[in-house]
Amino acid sequence: MNITTPPPRHLGPTSLSVKALTCVAMLLLSHAVSAAPQDPQRGIDELYTQGQGEMSSAWRGAGKSHDAAVFVHTDRRRESDGRIAVWMHRELASVEYFEKEKPYHSIRERLLVDCKASRLGVADVAYYGERFAKGAVVGTVKSTSPDMTNPVPDTIEDQVLRNICAPKARQVPPQRQKQVPQ
Repeated sequence: MNITTPPPRHLGPTSLSVKALTCVAMLLLSHAVSAAPQDPQRGIDELYTQGQGEMSSAWRGAGKSHDAAVFVHTDRRRESDGRIAVWMHRELASVEYFEKEKPYHSIRERLLVDCKASRLGVADVAYYGERFAKGAVVGTVKSTSPDMTNPVPDTIEDQVLRNICAPKARQVPPQRQKQVPQ
């Protein structure tokens, strides 16, 4: 019995192109993965620090969540129904998509706060394609009757609710000191 080995197969231009493209794609993917931030919290810390410098002084740092640096606008407006409206800005650590095709990095939400019921809801949302709400709005969502919910304890939303609904300190006029006769 005579066993013969088949002649080596010649790789044609199509096979070579597919292999070359696969190698290049794997190389680019490995470079992108190694260039990605290894510690997402570090990225959020950097965004929080950057936001404090780049955003107007009307925006105050509120904290950091697992996916965003969060800021709250100092302007508060009382709505006709007694709720208080305040804007919250979220600077996302990674890009997200509005309607699956429009990338955004920043979100601004108009919160309605009901201090009597200790609840809040999101009335309006604007999505921005650039960092720190610069550039065009890529999408909006408006709610005529927002779902008012109790915030989860120890979250940024809970902190915002407690801050807005905190009783104001009474201003007591300074007392005149009595003159002691000598």
